[in-house]
Amino acid sequence: MKTLGLTGGFGTGKTTVLAMFKRLGAMTLSSDDIVHAQLKDNASLQKKISLLFGPDVLRKGRVDRHLLAKRVFNNHKDLARLEGVIHPIVKKSIRTWIAQNASKSKNRFAVCAVEVPLLFETGFDKLFNATVVVAAAPAIQKKRIFAGGKFAPKDMLERMRFQWPLDRKISACDFVIDNNMDKKQTFHQVKNLMDFFLKGGTKWKNWK
Repeated sequence: MKTLGLTGGFGTGKTTVLAMFKRLGAMTLSSDDIVHAQLKDNASLQKKISLLFGPDVLRKGRVDRHLLAKRVFNNHKDLARLEGVIHPIVKKSIRTWIAQNASKSKNRFAVCAVEVPLLFETGFDKLFNATVVVAAAPAIQKKRIFAGGKFAPKDMLERMRFQWPLDRKISACDFVIDNNMDKKQTFHQVKNLMDFFLKGGTKWKNWK
């Protein structure tokens, strides 16, 4: 079974590409979904976060993600403390999910793709057989980020400063998906990559 760690810059289209992998038959998982579920349902984690950042980050017994994000992205030390309690849980969840799919899959060339925004920054890239970076030009990133109305320029800059620059991620990865064009062209690249893995291919640098 092939395991792919999927990442990219803020607003490059990681989630869109992950959905394309799923459409083409890959088993997919988002690390952000793991975090959201844990913050919502993991009482032990909620208690730890409350102790670290104060009870006001809880709303009706659940972590207020927006308030927590606003707090930690303004303080590098607070972000590191939060990651210290969340990342081990996420890593364990990903390993468990991969192991479960490996035991169920009869196809040794089956593909598992996991979206991890901070794939290289956290060392999570070591969990996977190969790494894929979704790339887009800065102007396109900004357009996509602001289109949804969820982020202001200040929010984007605060989050981006904790990520590797996109060119560094591209240098570190095994495969690049160019998401500067329309979805049809992006899908074509994802399909070529899926076909490559399903036929038993191995990785080579910056394949497109």
